[in-house]
Amino acid sequence: MAKGQNIEFLKISKRTSAASIAGAVAGMVKDGKPTKLQCIGAGAVNQAIKGATIARSFLIADGVDIALVPSFVTLSGEGDEECTAIRLQVVKVDHDYVKSKVSSTGDYLPPDHQDTAQSSSEQPSSHPRHHAIHA
Repeated sequence: MAKGQNIEFLKISKRTSAASIAGAVAGMVKDGKPTKLQCIGAGAVNQAIKGATIARSFLIADGVDIALVPSFVTLSGEGDEECTAIRLQVVKVDHDYVKSKVSSTGDYLPPDHQDTAQSSSEQPSSHPRHHAIHA
């Protein structure tokens, strides 16, 4: 874990275990610590998203929901070398607000569908966290 601008962040690589990320994120959120994930490269971003998704499933069970706010940051390397990283700020989300924006299956409801019940033609997938896309 590194410190940057008084906010802790986790450095994620493509080899970082999603389960390890999930445990760290969930623990930091439960402890009320500001949390950012720093990623360089597509593989690292992939692991960070998977880890945050797993953390969200842990936290939802405790009535806490999270979202990610992405941003770019330029990092200085040796000499004049610079690279761009993606930082994902983990933020707590008001659970009542989330319930008004997400269906019972976890899918985002567009503004024109948020007051209507789930369509009877939608069939949830066999896995509670994986949903089929319906056209």
